[in-house]
Amino acid sequence: MTKDKKKLNHVTLRLEPELTEKIDILSNYEDIDKSALYRQAVKKGIKEISKEVAIKQYAEGEIGVSRAAHLADMYIGDFMELVAKRGIGSNITEEQYREAEKNAHGFFQRILANRNKEDNQKAVNIDSNYLSSNIEKNKPVLCDSKKNVTYKITSRKLKK
Repeated sequence: MTKDKKKLNHVTLRLEPELTEKIDILSNYEDIDKSALYRQAVKKGIKEISKEVAIKQYAEGEIGVSRAAHLADMYIGDFMELVAKRGIGSNITEEQYREAEKNAHGFFQRILANRNKEDNQKAVNIDSNYLSSNIEKNKPVLCDSKKNVTYKITSRKLKK
């Protein structure tokens, strides 16, 4: 067995003749192995059934939105959009909404703080690289002939 092939389980299945005839026709049109076509059909069917089960369980209040989205193999926002299209309201309480909003706010604050840390670190690295180059401290590094201003390196910042 090559490393590209997955180990597959053998399953026996009884199907109506119309379905097997349809598989024969499609496999000829697509020039694909019948077994591969059956696997593809089963995958698509399971995906659709998973969505339907998740929607039903969510609508009945048996599971929450996070679990339902996971069962449907969807992002939470996409799942909520799907149930909204079906006319199913949210079963999230106001308290749960406020808690989620608070958590999201904290999450984005941490992202922004990390981004600021990264930006500051990049600035320090650039500054350090600049200082560690062949430029000597307190030597003129830039002159503006129009204003006759000389900038010197005195620390990590450029000063007039």
